[in-house]
Amino acid sequence: LHLDVEATINCNLRCKMCFQDSITYKRGFMDFNLFKKIIDEGAKNGLASIKLNWRGEPLLHPRIADMIKYAKSKGLVDVQFLTNATLLNKKKAPEILESGLDQIIFSLEGTTKGTYEKIRRGANYEKTISNIKTFLKLKKQKGLKKPIVRIQTVRMKETEKEVGDFINYWKKNSYE
Repeated sequence: LHLDVEATINCNLRCKMCFQDSITYKRGFMDFNLFKKIIDEGAKNGLASIKLNWRGEPLLHPRIADMIKYAKSKGLVDVQFLTNATLLNKKKAPEILESGLDQIIFSLEGTTKGTYEKIRRGANYEKTISNIKTFLKLKKQKGLKKPIVRIQTVRMKETEKEVGDFINYWKKNSYE
């Protein structure tokens, strides 16, 4: 019923809790024809849901919107991915919103610049927050019900004291 498909193992960050620094196997992007083959075979066999990443950053894949559109064209009812949102700029946001994506999960650690940038090495706190807020505003302006948006954090020693603030901040800034 559900598949996790790694559109790319590549990532633009080196987060404290992730294995990206230790990858020893080949990095790259899933070939679009291979993706179509997986979706076609899955759709014939009752595939209903797909998540387009496991550990990589799906917004790095140059054809991520095409992958979403293709999966939706084959009848999949739930197409989703998790992202660090650092690449969800003003050009990419409308492309993702118009692709038919059903759910997007933003992974964001901390509510302060210091905590966030210590954990999400290579990211800029203000830019990432702006990307998420722009995406949420654009979704609302377009009157879209989907994608469903989830904003999550990893509870760890560095974020423990900020979890309550994280929840309160995103409740106030959801634009739903």
